[in-house]
Amino acid sequence: MQNVLTFVHDSHTSDLQDIATAIFCGAIEGDAGSQVFAEIEAHHQQYPQIRKYILDFADLTILDSKAISLLIVLHQKLKNKGIMVVIAEADVEICNLFDTIGLSRIIEMYKHSKEAKIVMNSESAC
Repeated sequence: MQNVLTFVHDSHTSDLQDIATAIFCGAIEGDAGSQVFAEIEAHHQQYPQIRKYILDFADLTILDSKAISLLIVLHQKLKNKGIMVVIAEADVEICNLFDTIGLSRIIEMYKHSKEAKIVMNSESAC
């Protein structure tokens, strides 16, 4: 499997140290979805100080229905632990799909990662 997930920690600014950005790249479909979302959970276990995650979809090309289901499960698991999860940089098709299925009412979505960081920095985790 090609590397489809990279983590970036905002450690250069003390106010943002509890935020990590998970950058998605390529297709998240089939078994790749399970592996990718398991990586995010493992990342949180390794870095428990991270209280907020931005899922950056700028370079995401495919997100199949299984991956969407796993995204919902991941969001709920992390939310139950007090971790905030948002999506940024999703293309128009993904935004429209998430609006249609109601996912954008469950997971906050931002046009740009920078905007998400500003909002997340001003809010406490759920």
